[in-house]
Amino acid sequence: LNAGSQDGLGNSGKATQNGLVSFFGRANYAFKNKYLLEANIRRDASSRFAADNRVAIFPSFSVGWRVSQEDFFNPEGFFSDLKLRASWGRLGNQQIGDFPYVSSISLGGNNNYIFDDVIYTGAVQSVLANNDIRWETSETTNFGADIGFMQGKFTITADYFIKNTDDLLLVLPIPLVAGLSAAESNAASTQNKGFDLGLTWRDKIGAFNYGLRVNYSDVVRKATDLAGVGPLISGNQITELGGELFSLYGLESQGIFQSQAEIDAAATQAGNPTIGDLRYVDQNNDGLINGDDRVIIGNPYPRHSYGVELFGDVKGFDFSIFLNGVGKRDVLLLGDAAMPLFNAGKIQRWHVDQSWSETNTGAEFPRIFPTSNNQQVSSTWVFDASYLRVRNITIGYTVPASFLRKVGINSLRIYASGQNLFTFDNLPDGMDPLIPNGTSGGYFPVSKATTFGLNVNF
Repeated sequence: LNAGSQDGLGNSGKATQNGLVSFFGRANYAFKNKYLLEANIRRDASSRFAADNRVAIFPSFSVGWRVSQEDFFNPEGFFSDLKLRASWGRLGNQQIGDFPYVSSISLGGNNNYIFDDVIYTGAVQSVLANNDIRWETSETTNFGADIGFMQGKFTITADYFIKNTDDLLLVLPIPLVAGLSAAESNAASTQNKGFDLGLTWRDKIGAFNYGLRVNYSDVVRKATDLAGVGPLISGNQITELGGELFSLYGLESQGIFQSQAEIDAAATQAGNPTIGDLRYVDQNNDGLINGDDRVIIGNPYPRHSYGVELFGDVKGFDFSIFLNGVGKRDVLLLGDAAMPLFNAGKIQRWHVDQSWSETNTGAEFPRIFPTSNNQQVSSTWVFDASYLRVRNITIGYTVPASFLRKVGINSLRIYASGQNLFTFDNLPDGMDPLIPNGTSGGYFPVSKATTFGLNVNF
C-alpha cells in the first residue's frame, strides 16, 4: 500500500509473518475405576524465537484416587463419596512481536535526510534486537478433593494451586540516550497462589425441593524475581520484589487544606495550592512533594471472589436467585473524575455533592477547579470497588401435564426473570464496580433487564 498513489488519499500498510508448529500426545489409564492417571506432552516450535530457543517441550501429569471405590470405604458413614486429585503441568507463552531477535529498520518519517536541498528517505534501526529471548513458561501444581456427605446431600469441591511463571516476557526501560526502543526480554518471575472452593447442598422438605450452591476463590499474585532491575514502575503502577503485581503507585493524601497557614507550613508541592486543595504526605521529609514521595496506594486485582445460588421447586412452582461479588478490589479514577471541568471535561453528580466548598469544608474531595494540583495520582482517587450484585432472579410455573394433554400441549412453563436488579457497593452513584482501572469512571453501568416468557413444547 505504501507504493500506491497518494493523490487525495493516504496509503499505508505492512506485512509480517509468523509460524507455530506443534505436536501433542495424551495417554489415559484407569485401574478398576479407582486409580486414574493422565499424561500429556506437547512440543512447540515458534518463529518468534531464534533457532537455538525456538523449540520447547511442555509436559503435564494428573492422578486421581477414588477412595469411595475402595473395599474399606463405607458409603453409609460420614463420607458418602471421596476423590483425591493432584496435577502438575507446564505451559509456554510466545505472545510477543514477530522477529524480536533481529534488528528492525524504520523507513521515512523523522528518519529522512536532506542532500542538496532534496529530501531522501532515511533508514534507521528502531528497536534493539534480543537473540537470547526464549519461551515464557508457567508451571502449575494443583491439589484437590471432591467430597460427598449424607448420600450426596452435601458436596464439597476444593482446589489449592500454585502457579510459578518464569522468564516473563517484558519490555524493560532503557536509557533514552540509547536512541532505540527497548527489546522484549525474559525479565521476571511471578507466583500465583490461591484456592477454589465449591459447596452444594440439596434436600427436600415434604414436596419442597431446594438447593444452595456457594463458590469462593482467592488468588495472591506476587513477583518472585525481577532480574536484578529493582521495582518495575510503569505509569501509576509498581511491582516490587516479593510484593503484589501491578500495585497502584501514587501520593498519599493527607486531607484538604483548610487555611493559608496550613499551606505555608506544608511541604512544597507543584502548582499553587489553594484552600480546598489536596494535601500530600512528604514521605521522605525533604520538604518537597514529588515522585520520590509515591507509595503503594492500592491494587486493582480482585480478591475474594464469590457466588451464591439458591434454587427450589414445589408443586409446579420454581425459583432461583443468583448473587455474585468481589470482597476486595481497588480502582484508581483519573481524568474527568480527578479534574472535573478541565478541558471542557464532564462533571459528575458526586463532585457537586462531595467536593470542598466554603459551605462544605468537611467534604471528602477537593474543590472543583479546572486547573489545580488535585489531579495528581493519589490515594484520594482510589476507590473501594468491592461489591455484591443480585445477578439473576427467576420465578416460574409449570402447568400440570394432565391439563395440557386436553389442549394438545406436551409442556408449558411461564416465567419471569430479572437480571442485575440490585448492586451493593461503596462507589459514587452511577459508577459500576466493574469499571476499568485508571479511567474517569464515566462508563454506562450494567443494565437492568426484566424478562417475561413462555416455554411451550407441542
